Amino acid sequence: MKTGTLQDLTALTPEQEKAFKRMQRAHKDFLKAGGRYYVVLDRVAAYNGRNFDNVDGDEGNANDPLLCANDLSLPDFSHTSLSGFADDTHYFVPAAGVEVIAGSDADDGYSGWDMDEEYGGIVKDGE
Repeated sequence: MKTGTLQDLTALTPEQEKAFKRMQRAHKDFLKAGGRYYVVLDRVAAYNGRNFDNVDGDEGNANDPLLCANDLSLPDFSHTSLSGFADDTHYFVPAAGVEVIAGSDADDGYSGWDMDEEYGGIVKDGE
């Protein structure tokens, strides 16, 4: 049985951290190049943000079939872990053979992070 605090058990391995940092850099490069995201549930699609301000459900465009996103073929990737939640409380579900124990090392997960207005998200301090 593997045991640890929630903070310990959710910590990235060195390999995962390297891969995640590459993903963060790619995200910044994509936005800097003018790309934008169209996200629905667990699907992240990409489009040319230089030609459109955003994608939304504004009823003002609802009757214009030329602007409907439903039938577009966009580059995308998806995974169930990408699915968003409402802003209520969420809980991790331990895998078989894992036990989460109490500990004092838990934080809010955002300590040391700042808003990055240029790229529209949060970034770790100093990155």
